[in-house]
Amino acid sequence: MTDRAPPDARLLITSRCPNCAAMINSLLRLLKQQAIGRLEIINLESHPEEGAREQVRAVPWLRLGEFELVGLHSLQELTDYAESSGTVAGWQAYLSVLLATGNMAQAQQFVEDRPEAITALLALLADKDAEINVRVGAVAILEGLQGSVLLKSQADALISLTADPSPAVRADACHLLGLTGERQVKPALEKCLQDSSAEVREIAQESLEALEG
Repeated sequence: MTDRAPPDARLLITSRCPNCAAMINSLLRLLKQQAIGRLEIINLESHPEEGAREQVRAVPWLRLGEFELVGLHSLQELTDYAESSGTVAGWQAYLSVLLATGNMAQAQQFVEDRPEAITALLALLADKDAEINVRVGAVAILEGLQGSVLLKSQADALISLTADPSPAVRADACHLLGLTGERQVKPALEKCLQDSSAEVREIAQESLEALEG
């Protein structure tokens, strides 16, 4: 156990749902193990307004801490989500799943709701094992933050990524530095003009021009 309080769980079900019973049993086990602090189970046939409020389209639907999960999940998956709730590692794993499965809007909303999760997006950029669509999705969300205080706050982290062993990561970092609108990132971009990768050099030049413009 950690010093963090265990997350609460809210499960929406229907009586005809074939997977809801398994989810209930797994969550009851986590409750008994104190891996979750509270379990609320709502039958949408009795309370359809709850489904409308949460915009539920399929059951079982679960909110576990800050994570929204749809469908059947194993006991181990639920345990992992419960243990990683409120951590960068947990946000990274959750965002990776969302982006890998094409849930771009949900991933974007997740970061908008908790700006601190932007650090998980940067971690995905540097993750050599991340799928290409996950990295592309992470970049797209960060692009949507162009000029924002939130993206500017990550300038130092992006500068650090310009020294990453991967040319693709360095190129993404240069691109995103240009979107910060911060002129103090220029020395880092100027250094990238000498990068061994032609792509990195080209993007660094484009970002410098954008900052001058």
